[in-house]
Amino acid sequence: MRGQDRSLILRGEDTLKTMGIPDRARTPILEVTIRNRGRRAAEIKSVNQARSGGGMFVFGDLLPQVPFEIPAERTKVLAMGAEGGYQHGEIALKRFFALDGADRIHPLRERFRQKLRRAVRLGRK
Repeated sequence: MRGQDRSLILRGEDTLKTMGIPDRARTPILEVTIRNRGRRAAEIKSVNQARSGGGMFVFGDLLPQVPFEIPAERTKVLAMGAEGGYQHGEIALKRFFALDGADRIHPLRERFRQKLRRAVRLGRK
């Protein structure tokens, strides 16, 4: 929903109907939630999405929101499409990953998947 001065993010179709927000005033967004499950604060340098054939997608909507520090056992929500440009369903919801200040990929399953892909690719040469 667009207010007078800035956008307001609302969740849930019921909330929008209750408030009487018309369809033309709605802007779909995608939220990416980053959670620090550790005991120490962590710096997140980038948030990307791995491509199935190798490589990664870098999203322009996320670039201004990183880097950031996330305290221990806290969550941060990043929004894609808050300024428009995102259509519901155009981005797959799988294989998002965060790169921390020590250049480690999180979650671990994505780190291992990417290491395995690199090892297989190097073995073919």
